[in-house]
Order: sequence, then structure tokens, then C-alpha cells
Amino acid sequence: MKIIRSFLAAISTYSRIPVPPFKLEEESDLILIFFPIVGIVIGAVELIWRIFCKAFPVGDIAYIIVSTVIPLLVTGGIHMDGYMDTSDALSSFGDRDKKLKILSDPVVGAFAVIRAIVLILLFLAGISGIKNNNSFYIFCLVFVLARVLSALSSFLFPIAKKTGMLYTLTRSKKRSVIACVLIIEAAAVVIIMFIITPASVFVVLSALLCLLYYYFRSKAAFGGVTGDTAGWFLCLCELLMTLVTAFLDIVS
Repeated sequence: MKIIRSFLAAISTYSRIPVPPFKLEEESDLILIFFPIVGIVIGAVELIWRIFCKAFPVGDIAYIIVSTVIPLLVTGGIHMDGYMDTSDALSSFGDRDKKLKILSDPVVGAFAVIRAIVLILLFLAGISGIKNNNSFYIFCLVFVLARVLSALSSFLFPIAKKTGMLYTLTRSKKRSVIACVLIIEAAAVVIIMFIITPASVFVVLSALLCLLYYYFRSKAAFGGVTGDTAGWFLCLCELLMTLVTAFLDIVS
């Protein structure tokens, strides 16, 4: 039952999907293994919405807008919240301690709003460029791969604060096993992408470059990663992979 409780905890924590009541005890350290399942749900909803739009006369604008909103509806905006907090912190001129304090500040700054709007508009542009089926299937897998990498980075990168949920999850005695499982999950997603189309290698490379940027940016600004920076990376990674997928679709 440990696995089931961890599964329910992951769904409950990282999405708005209703789950049966459960009691979580020491099994919380397994939550990140099931984090990518939320990405699978998002991809499935995107696919259902695309099928619906092909079957009924739904306009292109409605299709693109709803496709952009789906990840926010499924997750409740938890990662966008981290993206906005981190954007505010990175835009400040304070030292590392001040930046970490801004991450915990519930007040939304102007830079957070501006960058969130830019992110959403670019995501809209990316979705509008994805036309053929293979590209769309890659797009659906983007949500899974971004979450696998976000979870994996929490184990591989230094942690900025010795408090909070992320620190608790990554200090598990099973951390090596969890990291190995996440690597296997990442490999599985990448293999599926390659099977769909070899051109997806560029999408994967863009995700890895984003991961590398995340490592150096978070280490320089915060001394490591936090739950908020993990959300920031996830949003950027999803956006970058979506844009690369759209570009490959356009030039193919």
C-alpha cells in the first residue's frame, strides 16, 4: 500500500485531480517517482481536446487557447506560481539571502507578471505551429519529460534550503533508488520520442540544455534549487521543447 499512497500523494500535490482520501506517512519520499504521471494526464487531455476539435467545428483560436490553458487547469498553476516567484527573485538586485526571501514572499511583483505573460504568449505561438500528428504526440510527451527532469534535478543538484518539502523528499534514504527510477523513466520517454520521429533528438537536446542552464542559474542565484525554482525550470523546459517541436514541424 506504500506505493499506492505515494501515487495518490503525487497526484494530490502536483495536480487538481481529485483522489480518494488517504493517509500519508513516511512514504512521502516516493512522491517524485509518480510526479511524471501528472504529465501523462496533461498529454492525454491535450490529445482528447485535439480529437474533439477535429470532430467538431471548433475554431483555431479556441483550440490554441484551451490547449494552452489545459496544463494550468490540471496542475492548478502550482508550477506557474514557482515560475513567477523565481522570476521576481532573479529580477531583484539583492544578494542570495534576499533572493531566497523573495521566493517565500506571497506578493507578486511586476517582473513576475510580465514574464508570465511572455511565457503564455510564447506557448500560444508554439502550439499554433504544431500541425502534424507526430509533432503533436511529441508535444504531449513534453509534459512528461519536463517533470522527469525537474524531479531528477532535485536529486542531482544542490539544494538551496535545508527546509521545505523538496528538501524532505530528496533527503530520503532511498534517494539513489528514486534517482535510478527517474533516469529509467527519462530514458523511456526519450525512446518513445525517437520511435515517433528521429527529429525529436532536437527536442531532447533543448531540454538538456535547459537543464544545464537551470543548474548554473540556480546555483549562482540561490546556491541550489528549491521547490519554486523546480517549477520555474519545468515551465521553461515545457516552453522550450514546445517551441522546438513547432519549429521542426514548420521546417519539415
